[in-house]
Formats: sequence, C-alpha cells, structure tokens
Amino acid sequence: MNSGPVALVTGGTAGIGLSACEVLARDGWQVVACARRIEGAEALREKGIDLRQCDIADPASVTALIEGLG
Repeated sequence: MNSGPVALVTGGTAGIGLSACEVLARDGWQVVACARRIEGAEALREKGIDLRQCDIADPASVTALIEGLG
C-alpha cells in the first residue's frame, strides 16, 4: 500500500459500507473493503478498492486481515 490516506471499511460490499467505499475511493483514499462474503463484489476491484474477506466477530479472521495488510 502507498503512504496516502487509507480507510478500512467493514461491511464494505453492501449497503452503507459499499457506498462509503465508493465515495472514499472517488475522493482519493486507498480503500480496503472487508466483509464475511465477498462473492459477487469483485467489481469493487475495478474501482481501485482492495477487497478482503474477514469476519470481524472472529479474532483469527481479524488477525489474518491485519497481517495481510502489512
């Protein structure tokens, strides 16, 4: 990842989370969208959004996400 502003959006593949991802990406932020299910959300990558699978209720899943961002 570069040194610009970064936003991590949970629930980033639907609803308010998806809208937040799109607005942030349009405004120049690096966006990491995470969600339990990412199937069907691959179009986010075309908008420059990094798509990651993560269940924030599962500590191991959150740890894997954080380690994958480093």
